[in-house]
Formats: sequence, C-alpha cells, structure tokens
Amino acid sequence: MSHTVEELRATLAVIYAGGDGSEPEIRAWAEDHGYVVVGTVSSSEDRDPPSHVLELCGWNGARTVLVHDLSALGSDLQSAYDVLRKLYEAGISVVFVDRGLRVDGRTALGKLLMEMLSMATELAASRAQREQPRRAGRPPRPISESDLIELRGRGMSVRAIAKALDVSKSTVWRKLRELESRKD
Repeated sequence: MSHTVEELRATLAVIYAGGDGSEPEIRAWAEDHGYVVVGTVSSSEDRDPPSHVLELCGWNGARTVLVHDLSALGSDLQSAYDVLRKLYEAGISVVFVDRGLRVDGRTALGKLLMEMLSMATELAASRAQREQPRRAGRPPRPISESDLIELRGRGMSVRAIAKALDVSKSTVWRKLRELESRKD
C-alpha cells in the first residue's frame, strides 16, 4: 500500500506542550493515532513558541500541531487566540488531544472556533474594562507643594490659597492633610 506525499505529511506533527508536563501524554496519544512526532516546543522553555512551531513545521513539512488543550497555546484567552490564528494562517491544523478534535482554519468547524474565540476575547476585554474601579468626579488637580507651603506660611486662608492657585478649597485641604500626614 503506497501513500502519497500529502498523506505522509498529514501524519507528521509537532507537539506544542504547555508547562504542565503534558508532553508524554501527547506523545502516547500521537502514537496511538498514527502521528509521527517530528519536534516538540515547550511554551514554558521557549521565548517565542509559535514562531518555533512554525519553523519546525516548515523544516519537516508537518501540517499538524498537537496540543493538550486550548490553555496550552497561551497564558490567557487572547494569547491562545493569537497563536491559533497564526497557525491557521500558515495552513496548519491543530489537534486538541484532550478532546481528540482536529481543527483546521479552512473548515467550518475551524472558522466557528475562531469566531467563538474572537467573541470570547472581546467579552473578556470588555468585562475587565468594566471591572476597573472608577473614581467619581474629576481627577484631582496637581498643585505645587512648595507654593502651598509658602502661601500657608504667609498666613493665608485656605480660601485665599485656593483662589491664588486656581483650585478648589477641598483640593487645598486635601493637600494640606497629605503634608501633615507625612510629617508624622
């Protein structure tokens, strides 16, 4: 039984291992499913794992990357999405070993996965933005401590200092309290 070059290339794979020690499990899965592993990249040991994976695939003609799960591709959803997009753009299929799922950027399933990940990253980003604490009102205006000390040393009132520095009385009081608390 003879195989075409494309059929043989389809069995060549690069392992993209996270820092979770999943490489032996992925190797065993690859062997059980007829893949020939031609290289391994560890996201915990490599400075630029996606580029290294693409290099290995290019050198060996591999068209498949084996990962344990989506979290192995990046430390957060956005970085995993970016890695998956790079692999798809290079025409490389990704097999999620934990699910036995082969996904390719040219198939309907691959396109659906990318769309869903895109939506999930947008949702996560908007949620993170909403959860940032917000201050009420305007940000405080900076005033020169030396000017404040000099004017207060002349015996000026808080109202007069506020007018001279073009700030509110509450800004002057706040800054005076800050200066007092530093002395203690």
